[in-house]
Amino acid sequence: LAFELDSDLLDALNGLAKSTAYEHQIDCRFESKGSITLPRDVANHLYWIAREAVVNSIKHSIATKITICLDQCADRLQLSVKDNGLGVSESNSGSTGIGMKVMQQRAQLTGGSLTVGSNSPHGTVVCCEIPMNY
Repeated sequence: LAFELDSDLLDALNGLAKSTAYEHQIDCRFESKGSITLPRDVANHLYWIAREAVVNSIKHSIATKITICLDQCADRLQLSVKDNGLGVSESNSGSTGIGMKVMQQRAQLTGGSLTVGSNSPHGTVVCCEIPMNY
């Protein structure tokens, strides 16, 4: 939990998408509108949630496309990682895995919540919503 980002969150997430696309030969992209200023600890947690979600997608979903999105809507910030892979079911949602527990814990440390669900028409979406009350 001690790792610190050495760039801002938008740059770090863009770098994550680019390195994932290169290393795994997968269509991975980052999308965001405008600039978002966050406390350093919150930015760190969001980066590691995104990274874990991308790693899970590559390991478990057989996805060909992953999209990392960071958007601010009114008083909330939403980070989502979507893929077009196998999707989640009750039996393979991974909610008992250590990675999922760490993502949940990081979301709670930011005052936010984490959900994992289906990405229509197929795939998985991991979404972290955080109140913007800094």
